[in-house]
Amino acid sequence: MWGVLIGSPQPGVAFTIGYERAGLLDLIATLHDAGVKRVLDIRGLPLSRRAGFSKTPLSFALAGAGLGYLHLRSLGTPAALRHAHRAGMDRDEFRRACRELLGAEDAALQEAGALLAEQPGCLLCVEADADNCHRAVVAELLLERGLVSRVEHLRVPGLAAPRTGASRMSK
Repeated sequence: MWGVLIGSPQPGVAFTIGYERAGLLDLIATLHDAGVKRVLDIRGLPLSRRAGFSKTPLSFALAGAGLGYLHLRSLGTPAALRHAHRAGMDRDEFRRACRELLGAEDAALQEAGALLAEQPGCLLCVEADADNCHRAVVAELLLERGLVSRVEHLRVPGLAAPRTGASRMSK
């Protein structure tokens, strides 16, 4: 009654972060500082050449820091699109293609929105610069559908400014 909400949870905040050039401990500190409780890994392939950032070691490290982890593969960038972007696809063209493909992932977007409403969560991918990453498109889709109340792109402190030009996209 007094301040109690009945029904569906209110839309949460969609934090996003990229781990490119970040250390694992710095990434975890940034997540804690923002109040994140769960990481939603939206890499199509949750593998990394960087120690500690592949799915299993990352999930264990996050758990050890008191953070939840869930991989949402269907919100990852499809391989063909990743390869096209790496081969020089224009950023705007990449974003349009992501919007078209990921916009059709209704169930996965609904799941992400529900998870973000349950507790503060962060969409994780590789690219340090959200503008060069599909996670910004996912966050925009969540916001447009009313599944989150706002989007906040986090950045690990101390990292160099985002690169310009073609960028490596999510895995």
